[in-house]
Amino acid sequence: MTEETKEDDKWELYHAVYTGFARLREGGGAHFYMLMVDGVPTGNSFGWKQNIPKSSPLPGAIYEFKRSKADPTKTNGSYYRYVDQYEGPEVVGWQATHSAELLLLAAGKREKKDTHENRFLRTLDQARAAYWNAAPNQRKAILLLIIQHITGPK
Repeated sequence: MTEETKEDDKWELYHAVYTGFARLREGGGAHFYMLMVDGVPTGNSFGWKQNIPKSSPLPGAIYEFKRSKADPTKTNGSYYRYVDQYEGPEVVGWQATHSAELLLLAAGKREKKDTHENRFLRTLDQARAAYWNAAPNQRKAILLLIIQHITGPK
């Protein structure tokens, strides 16, 4: 028996349907899948913080994974294969929840950026651009104008 055969004997194939992204209480989020038996979702879900298929599937995409025969809760994240698209009525709800979660995540990221942005420095962006676009001998003059403006009379 070869090493590859021994390794394959440790794993069994199973199908899971992608149900979408969900934010987690502790922050961030995870991509969730529901186990399938005979083409029907079982209700048993699992998730990964990083989505295993790099293609960012839409809810309803069915993937084949490998899991440990000794411990079915252990999945081999390096093996996955797209199989089909699940067409059950649940997919509409999964897609709505998935889309809403992604919108909320994006809004949270925007809020964090907007509330932590230094508006004072942002106002200097045009002066900075003018400085770097100017010829080297003009840069000193631009800095002098800025310093005179800031330190001049009120």
